[in-house]
Amino acid sequence: MLAAIVAIPITVSTLAGCGTRVESSDTTAAVENRPPARSHPGSRPGSLLLPSHESKSKSLPDADDVDPSFHVGLEQLRKRVADDSTDASSVLKLARLLQDAHQTEEAITEYRRYLRLTPGSREAWLDLAKTYGSLGNWTEALTASDSLLAHFPDDPSGLYNKGAVLANLGRAAEARAAWLKVEQQDDDPQMKKMAELGLSRLGK
Repeated sequence: MLAAIVAIPITVSTLAGCGTRVESSDTTAAVENRPPARSHPGSRPGSLLLPSHESKSKSLPDADDVDPSFHVGLEQLRKRVADDSTDASSVLKLARLLQDAHQTEEAITEYRRYLRLTPGSREAWLDLAKTYGSLGNWTEALTASDSLLAHFPDDPSGLYNKGAVLANLGRAAEARAAWLKVEQQDDDPQMKKMAELGLSRLGK
């Protein structure tokens, strides 16, 4: 039964349950020219993975033919963070652009830098868990999910993510317990539906 639940996707940061990240105005140009989304390890067609902030992008070229303005914006943010590593807003923007550019390890470094500055950021913990999950590093994804839940114990996305991570680790009973908590709440209907699907894969 466990083979059927391996590679259950985890969510990214969301706004009002729609799965869309808010972008600040000074990175709009770079965001409009970000590389196209790729399927991460663990995702599959027809899954209930929430759309990320990448869903705001216009039609984009292949990753090997990215508009130069994207790289310009990325380098500007790198320089800004190098000049002031305590500029939390710039660090977060850099982490997200690196994630969009599929520079995953560097994105993790910047998410961690941001979370040292702003440990109570729900969105950044969600993004960090997602980034680790995209690498198949479920142990670190679980740590990130637990850190989010330490700040927001009943957060539906955090609980769903923890269940997905535990399922990918083969810890079905613990995954079921996390998803049951999501299923029993009504704060986020989308997460509730995703938890119900996860439970069905576990053999509720």
